[in-house]
Formats: sequence, C-alpha cells, structure tokens
Amino acid sequence: MASPYKKLIRIAIVIFALVALFNFFGYYLIRIRTEENEQLTKVVNLVHKQRTFSQQILAYDILILDEDANNVVRNKQVLEASLDTFVLHQQYLRNITRLPNFPAAPNNTETKRLLSIAQIHFKTIVEVTKQILYEEPEIVQKNKEDLRTSLMYSCRQIIPVMDDASKAYADIANDKIHESSDINTGKFVLFVFALGLLVFLVLEPAFEKGQRSLRQLQAAEHELEKEKRYLSSILQSQTNYVIRIDRNGNFTYANPSFLGTFEHTEEELMGTPFYTTIYPKDLQKCRDIADACWETPGEVYELLIRKPIGKSRTYLWTEWEFIALQNENGEVNEIQGIGSNVSAKVEAEQSRQEAINALSNALTIGKMGSWKIDLFSQEIMMSMELQEILEMKAEESIVMPLEKYLYSFVVPEDIPTVIQSLKKALDNRHKHHFTTEFYYRVKTKNNNIKNLYAKAESINETEGFGIVQDITEQKKAEEALVQSEQKFRLLAENSEDIISVHSVDGIIQYLSPSVQTVLGYKEMEVIGTSVISLVHEDDHHKFIP
Repeated sequence: MASPYKKLIRIAIVIFALVALFNFFGYYLIRIRTEENEQLTKVVNLVHKQRTFSQQILAYDILILDEDANNVVRNKQVLEASLDTFVLHQQYLRNITRLPNFPAAPNNTETKRLLSIAQIHFKTIVEVTKQILYEEPEIVQKNKEDLRTSLMYSCRQIIPVMDDASKAYADIANDKIHESSDINTGKFVLFVFALGLLVFLVLEPAFEKGQRSLRQLQAAEHELEKEKRYLSSILQSQTNYVIRIDRNGNFTYANPSFLGTFEHTEEELMGTPFYTTIYPKDLQKCRDIADACWETPGEVYELLIRKPIGKSRTYLWTEWEFIALQNENGEVNEIQGIGSNVSAKVEAEQSRQEAINALSNALTIGKMGSWKIDLFSQEIMMSMELQEILEMKAEESIVMPLEKYLYSFVVPEDIPTVIQSLKKALDNRHKHHFTTEFYYRVKTKNNNIKNLYAKAESINETEGFGIVQDITEQKKAEEALVQSEQKFRLLAENSEDIISVHSVDGIIQYLSPSVQTVLGYKEMEVIGTSVISLVHEDDHHKFIP
C-alpha cells in the first residue's frame, strides 16, 4: 500500500512541480509580452500624435505667415508649445528605436526604416518652424513662399510615413496580444487541470493588461479624431478662403469665409463647376493653373484673379495658392486653393502705377529727367526720361558707373562744374533740403549737343538725387535774341537816322549815336527823359493820342 501511495505522491509532486514550472515560465513569458505590448501601444499613440502635431504645426505656421500682426503673437505661443511636444515625442521614438530588441526581430527592420524616413522630414519641419518663430519678421516674410513650400512638402511626406509606421506597430501589437491570448488559453487548460487558484492569479492580470492595451489603442484613435476635428475647426474659423475642386472641376468644399464673402450657400455651390464663379477675363488663367496642378501634384501655383460677389458685377481682387492633393491610395483627386482678399493692395498698386505714369508723362512733356547717385558704389541710376534726353536705347542699362557717365556724356569742359556741384551738395548734406543748381552740356548717343539745367540734393551720407531739364531750345532762343540785339545795335550805331527805343510812357531808353550829329545832343543827356522834350511844341499834338 505504501508503495502505491508513494508512487501517487511522487506523481502528484511531479505533476505539481511541472504545473508550477509551467506556470512560472508561462507567467514570465506573458509578462515579457505584456510589457512589450505596453511599449508598442505607447509608440502607436505617439506616432498618431506626431502625425496630428505635424498637421497642427503646419496649420499654425501658415496662419502666422498669412495673418496680420494682431494674431501672430498668440499663434506663436501655441505653435511653440506644439513644437516642444513634437520634439519630445520624436526624441522618445528615436530612443526606443535604438533598443536592439524592440520590437523583437524580425519586426524591427521595417518599423525602424519608417521612423528613419520620418526623422528626415521631422528635422525639416522643426527647422522651418524655428525660423518662423525666432527669425526676424522681415526675413520670414521675404522667405515666406520657400518656407511654406518646404513645410507643406515635409508634412505631405511625413503623414503617410507615420501612418505606415503606426499601422506596422499596431499590427505587431495585435499579433503580440494574439500570441499572449494563445499562451493564456494553453495555460488556462493546464491551470484548470492543475490548480484553479493559479488560473485566477496568473491569467486574470494578463487579461486585464490586454484589455488595457486595447482601451489605450481606442483612446489613441479617439484622440486622433479629436485632433482632426480641432484642425477642421481652424479651417472653418479662419478668414482666408479655402476651396477644393474634383477632377471634373466641380466644387467639393468651401469654407464659411468663402461662402459668406462671395454670397454662396453650401447647397448651391457643392457640385457646381468652378468656372461659374470666375470673372470671365480670368477664366483661361484659372484653367491653365488647374491643368498645371493636375500635371505636377505637390507643386504650389500662385494666381491673382478677380472674384465676383454673388450675381453682381462687383468683384474683389483675390490672391490664391493652388496645389493638387492625393488621397490615401496615392491618387490625385482634388485641387485645394487657399486665397485672401488683396483688393486694397491691388488698388493701391494701380493708383501708384497711375501716379508714376502721370509723373513720367509730365517729365517727358517738360523734357525733364531724374537721376540717383550712390556715392558708396560710385554708380548713377537714370530715369527712363533721362535716357530719352541722352538718346540712349531702351535696352541699355539704367545704372552705370558715375565716371563712365561723366566721360561718356558730359562735355569735357563742363565735367569740373558737375563734380564741384555734386561735392557741394554732399558737403551740405546735414542742411535740411539743401540744393545746388548748375548748368552743363552733354553729348548724346547720336552726337547731338544738348544744354541741361540740373538741380541736386543730398539724401543721406552716401546717396544723392537730382533732376535735369533739357533747355537746349531755350538756349538757342537766348542766343538768337542776343544775336538780334547785336545786329540791331550795329545797324543803329552806323545809321545817320536817329533810332530810339522808349517805354510806353515815352521815356527814352536808347538813342543811336547819330542824335549828336543831327540834334547836337549827347546820347547820355537824353536817355531817361521824355521823347516829347525833343519835339517842337507845335508838333506835340502829334504824339498825344
């Protein structure tokens, strides 16, 4: 009896030991897999968040580049916080991917490759965003289009990569959970057979952890959906116009700002061809841009067009950026446009151009031109009107070295006059609106000599401005008048007749020398007296009207 009992006891001990051993290793394996699942779940969450943060950062970057100064400070604060979180998450992902066995081979090759690709675009997003945040606003606005293009390109590239990485990690996590479930099922059979209590102690925690991982995945999806709704609300609330059209040219989306400004309703506009809302003269430009977008997806195209308000003839000048969008399958199925009202800017530019044209016409009619001298670079920049005075060709450069101007156009005898006058203006640059006037002659491209009147003023330490007027005809008239007077005097002084010049009230201003021969008066005796004093009193009545 003893022997069978002993055998039974031994068998029981062996079974108990085996059950305990299987239980230990089973619990250990489950624990390892559960911890890996938790890490995988955390990585999936972070990858989802990185995708969302990249879209959020892009949205705020675009808002900062396009919005007025009143909203830039608030948006920069939000953007800076988002960027810090974005960088921290990416650092965690980089650190965890450096672990040699995470995720366990053979799964780690693809996931690490995807995160390495994402890291390239991550760096671009961070660098461009830091420029927008910390560079001088003038530099940011100057490089606005390059920054926007770089951001949009990197965000377009990082999103599908992060989606693939998220899917890869999620698939691995699901596989691990499935493996854990298989192990737990096998253990459950052994635990029921061996000891029900161990089943409760070992499998219950593992089951709860698996459920927790599932809940975390669901929470991550919920958070992603929440972020999408948040980004959508940003698009809905911004003042810029946002539209999308499909392959057939029909509207598929228009934000409230577009609908309200141009007096459309969503029901009326959706599915309507875009050309029904275009100013007729701009229709061909719009078609050309649409064709270009379809041919080169991802390329941003700019367009300045007029947009009619409702059915009226009133329109606004609008500036747009168009880009073709790809769906989740990589197919180009929509064109998105972001526009803004630039009527004030366009009208101001038109007014400025009209003023410039009017001034140019006035200068041309008055035979006037202008120039600007940079004393630092020793260059002179001529206006179009001055080029015409110098009979230069239209294609010739308006900028040339000052020395070349002097020795190419100014008559050699007048070069010192020009240099001294410019030096005088420079020496008196500290006097407000000090000007110097001078005359000089030029030899035009066609070898014509022209007389110019110039007026120069110093703008600052190194720049001067001046105007010139072609007075060649005036000079010719003056010379002709002088010659006429000389001829008159020569004739009068050699004539035996008395020739006089007097004012309207009869006061003598000039008498020819013959007055002394004929009347005996010296010339200086009668100049300044009345002509009546030389006439016999019987003939006075002939000089009285």
